[in-house]
Amino acid sequence: MKNNSAANPFHAAIIEPYVKSPTAGSENSGVGIATKQNGVDTWVVDFAESIYAYSPIQAQGYWTYLERDGNNAFGPFLYGEKSRGTYTAKAAVQSGDDLFNIVARGYHSGSGYNDAARISFIASQNYTNTAGGGSIQFATAANNTTTPMTRMTIDNAGRVGIGTASPSYNLAVASAGPYTIISNENTAAGGADWRWYSSSSSAPLGANAMCFGQSTCHLSLYGSGNATLTGTLTQSSDGRLKRDISSIGGALDSLSGIEGVTYYWKDSSREQSRQIGLIAQDVEKVFPEAVKTDTQGIKSVAYQNLVAPIINAIHEIRNWMLQVDERVLSLENENRQLKAKSSAMEAYLCEKDPAAPFCRP
Repeated sequence: MKNNSAANPFHAAIIEPYVKSPTAGSENSGVGIATKQNGVDTWVVDFAESIYAYSPIQAQGYWTYLERDGNNAFGPFLYGEKSRGTYTAKAAVQSGDDLFNIVARGYHSGSGYNDAARISFIASQNYTNTAGGGSIQFATAANNTTTPMTRMTIDNAGRVGIGTASPSYNLAVASAGPYTIISNENTAAGGADWRWYSSSSSAPLGANAMCFGQSTCHLSLYGSGNATLTGTLTQSSDGRLKRDISSIGGALDSLSGIEGVTYYWKDSSREQSRQIGLIAQDVEKVFPEAVKTDTQGIKSVAYQNLVAPIINAIHEIRNWMLQVDERVLSLENENRQLKAKSSAMEAYLCEKDPAAPFCRP
């Protein structure tokens, strides 16, 4: 007992043992401790099969150490339990409720502390005996601020969001800067820092674009479907990797079945300037190997695969020109011989008849 300011005695604390189960051989008991809070006896801690605190626990020390010994695979658990209602009349958790928070705070002056970082465990649905989804949010306070903001989220489906609290994909990275940048850096000797840049309208690449590179873009992809590469694009072509090699015959005739055209894209999201190219269906008729059809039935042309028949067509033209040259040379030789014979005949006749018309100068 203690006395209050009016010299009236009051219970400063109550320690009350209790029985939870009197069943012989499996008795369960506990001890509750209550203190006076605003003039009311208030339970603050309960010791039974677990220790239950009704108010915040403050511990002075360098660390909190949890140990579990036993011949099994289980280690210690750190539980945070949340219910709506009261301790004696609990109600189900609702979607969006905080279930457990780990908060790191730093002292600044007087009795003031600032929250520097926080890990929050959130209910992602209304709870029942068959529904208990949750998410984890990681928050930090930026320099010169005092309120932690959510930086990363792991949602109920295991999707990870960085810069977004509602990831729609396995990994979603978002920012409000000119570029959203994902860096993949190898710090070992010879390693490099390769980056993916997702562009906004305020960035040099423009809206709906992305690129891959280091300090500068090497491969750029645009929302129009266009792409640019600062270096050389090559594809594997080593003869040691190939089998059943054969020459492309009749390349010139096959190419004559393809017409180069100009056109405009129907899709307004693609580049709207006039284009030049081929029609995939025309190419497919003569070179089906150069045409691919996707699952939607849309056809595309591997333009680089047409280099081989173009080269063979050039060979065919060259061989034809060599044959023409041979015929021309033969005709020129025959023409020289005919001219020589004609000159000889003219000289002979003019010697016989100098007055002939073709002998006059």
